[in-house]
Amino acid sequence: MIPAWLTTAILLAPLATAVLVALLRRPGAAHAVAATAMAGCTGLAVWLAALVVPAGTAWQGPRAVWLDLGGWALGVGTFADPMAALMTVIVCLLATIVLVYNAWYMHDDALAARFPWQFCFFVFAMLGIVLSDNLFMSFLCWELVGLGSYLLIGFWSAKPAVADDPEYQRHKGVRARGVLEDRLSPAHAQLKAFVMNRVGDAGFLIGIGALLAAGIAAGEREPLTWEALARFATAQVPGSFLGLSGPDLMTLAALGLFCGAIGKSAQFPLHTWLPDAMQGPTTASSIIHAATMVAAGVYLVARCYALFPPDALLVVGIVGGITCLLAASIACVQWDLKAVLAYSTVSQLGLMFVGLGAGAEAGGLQAGTGHLFAHAMCKCLLFLCAGAVIHAAGGVQDMGRLGGLLRRMPVTAVTSLL
Repeated sequence: MIPAWLTTAILLAPLATAVLVALLRRPGAAHAVAATAMAGCTGLAVWLAALVVPAGTAWQGPRAVWLDLGGWALGVGTFADPMAALMTVIVCLLATIVLVYNAWYMHDDALAARFPWQFCFFVFAMLGIVLSDNLFMSFLCWELVGLGSYLLIGFWSAKPAVADDPEYQRHKGVRARGVLEDRLSPAHAQLKAFVMNRVGDAGFLIGIGALLAAGIAAGEREPLTWEALARFATAQVPGSFLGLSGPDLMTLAALGLFCGAIGKSAQFPLHTWLPDAMQGPTTASSIIHAATMVAAGVYLVARCYALFPPDALLVVGIVGGITCLLAASIACVQWDLKAVLAYSTVSQLGLMFVGLGAGAEAGGLQAGTGHLFAHAMCKCLLFLCAGAVIHAAGGVQDMGRLGGLLRRMPVTAVTSLL
């Protein structure tokens, strides 16, 4: 029996923690409180997974109507199935590890006390996407994830562009070409991420509009719940939107949702914001731009998988394949350690969409989500290893100058290999 409060506690604890640690001025205390709270959330997430995953069933948590619009309504609530429960464990566990690591990594940073509350706010938003029981709440949390990412990418927003940054100029590689150095800065990177994600979110809103039109025409009281949306996969879709109806309406809805995923998961042609986002702290990149935020697009497609007709899945697979090959090719000529990992992340996200695009009969859902879980864990820890190398090397990120690390940092070398 799952306690009624469990999913709500997991969702709201990071938000409460963010408010609390925002009041603390000592970095050590802020990190300690935040890490302790996230460790508690991890314990609750493991408990939830132990109750949901073995049974293989979905559980509807508490929910409430937010907007009653007469014939239909929009609400907020929590929902957990095996996929959501496993993703919750991953988000909470990695958040705990990153906060513990960051207490050491930023021990001499003047802005260190700001990191825990911004980070916990992001975790709250990400858990909102994972545990929401309807597409409307998912979209709200989707935008809050964008806000959290915006804050963390621009964590050092006062830093100048790298063209005017003596430290960057001193440490950049001899093969450093193709970068517009006058436009590469934390402030510009956060703006670029914000704008490019809004482009994808415009498509997301079109997809929601199509599904809303179909749900209202079908007489659904709450047309955007997962339960209501699942019925569209097995029944004739009523209603029309932008002049489309029937199967064409569902294709439009699916492609609209995928547009949101393209922006958030940095797929071609909206992939260029992610490498620039490495201007933020390595610890932020480790979970936001390698493990969780960029995985939100894959998670969204997997959550709405039944709504994707074959034509839409073909588009998902093609875009994923183009992104996978393009990003991997770009990674091969990078000199910056974090840039290589960033383009590797974009490539692997493309590979997840290739898996999803294969279709349910070919095991695409299992392939895409399985790689999502594995990549989230491994790439987050790989970024932390990169942070340890950069920290030990005095800020040097040029891989041409980082030889001989196996002798100097054997533990980091072994963990990176693993």
